[in-house]
Amino acid sequence: MSGVVLGAALLVSTVVAATGPRTTWDGVFTPDQALAGEAAYDEHCSTCHLPNLEGGEDAPPLVGAPFSAVWEGRNLADLAGRMQARMPQGAPGSLSRDAYVDIVAFLLQKNGFPAGPAPLALQAESLADIRYFAQAPH
Repeated sequence: MSGVVLGAALLVSTVVAATGPRTTWDGVFTPDQALAGEAAYDEHCSTCHLPNLEGGEDAPPLVGAPFSAVWEGRNLADLAGRMQARMPQGAPGSLSRDAYVDIVAFLLQKNGFPAGPAPLALQAESLADIRYFAQAPH
């Protein structure tokens, strides 16, 4: 029996290794998730970061080159974690985990990344496996 378990573990690790690390270009969120993120953003973030996501006086832009420069090569767990630790201003951590992850999906959509068939996972471990890259890999 332990040989079967070991064989299954090797198969899973081989499949994961073969697929390689995921990036923001791999369709890691759904359109519905981004739509939910837009609603949460409008309610909790747009006052400071503005409806166009270009940032305000004390809030950085969440789209374009300035945003990409900060997050390039980093994982989405870092992004979700930073949002949860610092936002919304005056009430950090007050949103549900779903809302923070949905907002991440919305930010990805607004930065031109493709949606896919499966939603962005809520678990930090899963988010840590997805890297932000502004340019599509060749």
